[in-house]
Amino acid sequence: AVTAALNKLEFKFRDQSGKDMPRGVQTFEELLGHWNYDRDPLMPLKYGKAFMDLKAEVEQPFGQDFLLQLLTRRMFDSKHSTYLDLYPDKNYALQWEQMEIQWLNSLDQYITVEQGAQMLEETDDLKRVQAVDDSEDALALIPHVQVSDLGKELYAPPTNIFLDLFDSGITTLEHELVFTNGIAYVDFAIDISNMDFDDIVLLPLFCRLLREAGTKTSSEVQIQYEVDKSSGGISIYPIIEEVVQADSDGNYVVPDGKHLVSKIVVSGSCVAANSCLPMFNLFRKMLWESDVQNKIKAHDLLEEMIDDMEDDIQTNGHLYTTTRIASRYSITGFIREQWQGLTQLFQMRRALEQAKSDFSELSLRLIKMQDAMVRGNRNGMTLAVTGDRAVLKDLKGAVELFMKDVLPLATQVERFPDFAQVEHPWIAKGMHRMEAELSHENSNQAIIVPTRVNHVGKGGLLYDIGERIVGADTVVTSFLGGYYLYDQLRFNLGALHAWAVLDSDSGVLIYQSDRDPNILQTLKVYEEGATWLWKQIQDGELPIEAKSSIVGTIGRMDATVMRPNLIGIESIKRYLKQETPEMRQRWRDQIIGATTDDFMSMVERLGSWGQPSVCVVTSTEVYDTIDPLDLNMTHCSFAGFEC
Repeated sequence: AVTAALNKLEFKFRDQSGKDMPRGVQTFEELLGHWNYDRDPLMPLKYGKAFMDLKAEVEQPFGQDFLLQLLTRRMFDSKHSTYLDLYPDKNYALQWEQMEIQWLNSLDQYITVEQGAQMLEETDDLKRVQAVDDSEDALALIPHVQVSDLGKELYAPPTNIFLDLFDSGITTLEHELVFTNGIAYVDFAIDISNMDFDDIVLLPLFCRLLREAGTKTSSEVQIQYEVDKSSGGISIYPIIEEVVQADSDGNYVVPDGKHLVSKIVVSGSCVAANSCLPMFNLFRKMLWESDVQNKIKAHDLLEEMIDDMEDDIQTNGHLYTTTRIASRYSITGFIREQWQGLTQLFQMRRALEQAKSDFSELSLRLIKMQDAMVRGNRNGMTLAVTGDRAVLKDLKGAVELFMKDVLPLATQVERFPDFAQVEHPWIAKGMHRMEAELSHENSNQAIIVPTRVNHVGKGGLLYDIGERIVGADTVVTSFLGGYYLYDQLRFNLGALHAWAVLDSDSGVLIYQSDRDPNILQTLKVYEEGATWLWKQIQDGELPIEAKSSIVGTIGRMDATVMRPNLIGIESIKRYLKQETPEMRQRWRDQIIGATTDDFMSMVERLGSWGQPSVCVVTSTEVYDTIDPLDLNMTHCSFAGFEC
């Protein structure tokens, strides 16, 4: 256990991936945490040496004694404890509202009439200031990155593609970086298109069981110990992507939605010099030997996943409204909603009831899924490895053993087809299921949860199948979300956040707000987006904020380029989608070269939004105040088994 704990700490110091920011910025942020309180700002940079000294001491005879002393003194001998009891109250919202009314009615006890009038006047002044745009001269005084400062060439780490490495039948993508501090980042994708569509809604549970259920010979505790001892962590998750389609000029077009790639991905990191082969052994154990029929673990995981999602939908409702809207327009959106949205919550509740009453049927579905996954031909497998030159050299032997000796031979002789040329097996049944569900649903839905804020989403088709979609369109989306929606909904109407998302795979644009006090006012802002956009560019010039959107769009495009833990999976997705560097370079050129004509084209599209739909997460109290004449909307309680 001590060895495993030390290994986890070592990865913490070695890992160069960073969070949602460049590694240098993250390090500077860590330094500020000490510098801000007059501590030595360089202290975080010295932790590595202290850790190596600790590791050397622990490995000495009786070196672990001081750890036992710390545990005894800090934990077992401690007399301090804290208890926190929480009691739900269904009348809390009503009581809170009554308290607010009582406080407002007694406001004259706290401030005078004159003070109240002054506060109202100051508030009106602030609103007027906020409503007036800053002048071009004022904005020019703010230091900012210019479009001319952006790199025009697409950057990607050097990549080697081996179609049949070591005669294994497995495609391997190798990415060489400048420095990864001895750590190799590995992503292994395995095709699951031969699973029955009826079972794929169970994939989130299935992946958790692969990772956490243990095997027939090793308990979940033993597996976790091996993970901590030989890796920086292992995760397992499903992906579904549409194969890219392009016109004769190499521009992206909205695909027909019938050519998909579906995989289960195992991602992990290891110290290339000594721990990658044990990690590869864990990959095999989890995928081929995990006890997915472990009834107790399945029951516990379902309860945990249900609890987590019930909490999440109340605090991150925007994730559920976005996936719910996207599920109406494409089969990939429909499937992702089954994995990550409200449908998944309902499915887990049904699965839990089934696990309690008759686990054998659920168990049979899970074992069929595992059998379909492991018997697939090796041409459906893709391995991505990322590291610096020394790491890739050290990793070569472990990769060879993994492919030749560790991985079992495939029992499926028939190769998986090229899904760019062949319709994916899930399409027929998936489209039938999608059409059946949409025919019984209102295009406008309210998801009812216990909350005091709203999450408001609206989406619709901007592009038809086969229509060209260019990089500049994402600039306009960024401008609408980052400037118009953010300004109107956050600053003027009190939402926590607001943005716009354009899905190039389906041609769908979605407006979304987070923790929003309004619904109808927010939808009105959404409706006025096209008019606002036209006013900004009617004189034929791009405003400064629009040019800043070009910079921001490129920033998001480059965000994962130098994060070692994301390079592999992003590379796998692009390879499987058959997205070429030339296509991505053209996309980049279109972003940097965005013009007023591109913005005007989006004005026309927004004016004819196709098949619009609305989804909100809100409370019963707010939903009951909505007049059907203002918004024809059905409601769906998150507490049930279906809408």
